[in-house]
Parts: sequence; structure tokens; C-alpha cells
Amino acid sequence: SSDLSSGINAEWPLRPGFLSASCGQRYLTEFMEVGGVLTVLEILGLKVADEQDKAAALELLESVAECGRKYKELICESYGVRAAAECMARASTAFTQECARSMLYTLARGNPRYQKQVYQVLKDLLPSTNPGAQRVAAQGLRHILELVGCPPSNDNLIENILSNLLRSLYNDVQYEAGELIEVGRIKKDNRC
Repeated sequence: SSDLSSGINAEWPLRPGFLSASCGQRYLTEFMEVGGVLTVLEILGLKVADEQDKAAALELLESVAECGRKYKELICESYGVRAAAECMARASTAFTQECARSMLYTLARGNPRYQKQVYQVLKDLLPSTNPGAQRVAAQGLRHILELVGCPPSNDNLIENILSNLLRSLYNDVQYEAGELIEVGRIKKDNRC
């Protein structure tokens, strides 16, 4: 396990911020052509990859997604939304969970084709047994509601919050539930 995970982090061909270099577009094109997105997504599912490697993979995918809508759509079409959500659910560190939330938000922002999918996977994480995943999923949902507006009329978000988050033993999860309810109430009062 440590042999593989220490090698993954040391071998990253690109790091977040690599695109700011003057030749960043050339590296991005090469990275895409050799299947870099699929390889990085695969790392998210590896049991032998440590949290640091998964966080680095999420940051790298977010850097790629920030290059434009076509890259966001490619990541989404490659099951990137599901991979990030599963990584968030299984992560044992808050940093990895926050990286997953940030990546999901980036995938949804400016990408209307996949906004509802991101909303749905975050909502599906609310009943998670991982309180960290519940917390960051609720945070992510608050931000996604700003993008998608009101949830569909048949959406069970409030019931999900009441049954899963407000009953949590963790204060930070309960806090995020209250914040999410407030954002949902404001949305409903103003635009729904």
C-alpha cells in the first residue's frame, strides 16, 4: 500500500496550477490525449491510494475542469461526478472531503447540463453514515442551490435534512442542516 501510494504522489505529471504556465495548454492537451482524466478518476477508486493522493487527484481534476466547459463535460461523461461523490463518502479526512466538494461545485458551475446530477449526488450523500461526508454534502448543496435555483417540486430535500442531518450527533452536521434549510427557505420565498 505505501509503495503504491508514495509512488502515485511522486509521479503526478501535472499539479494544480500547471495550467497557469505559458505552455499549460500544450500539457493539458497531452494529458487529455493520453487518457489522463480516466487515470486520475481511477485513482479515486483505488483502495491502496491514500487520502493525500486522492485529494491531489481531486485537485488536479478540478484544475482541468476550470479550463472550460468542454473539460467539465468530459470529466462528467467519464463518471467524474459519481467518482468524486464516492470518494467523499469513503474519505476519512475532512481535507479530501472538501476537495471532493470543491471539485463537484466546479463541475456544476457554468455547466448546466450536469448541475442537476451534481445536486442529486450531493443530496444522496445526506443519509451517509460518514458525518464528514454529510457536512460537506450539505455545504455543497447550499452552493449548488445558488446555481440551480429551486429544487424540483417533487424533491425531498427538506425531508432528507430533517431525517438525516438534524438528528445527527455532530454539531457541525446540525449546523449545516440549519444553514441548508435557511437557503432553501429563502429560495422558496424569493424564486419558487
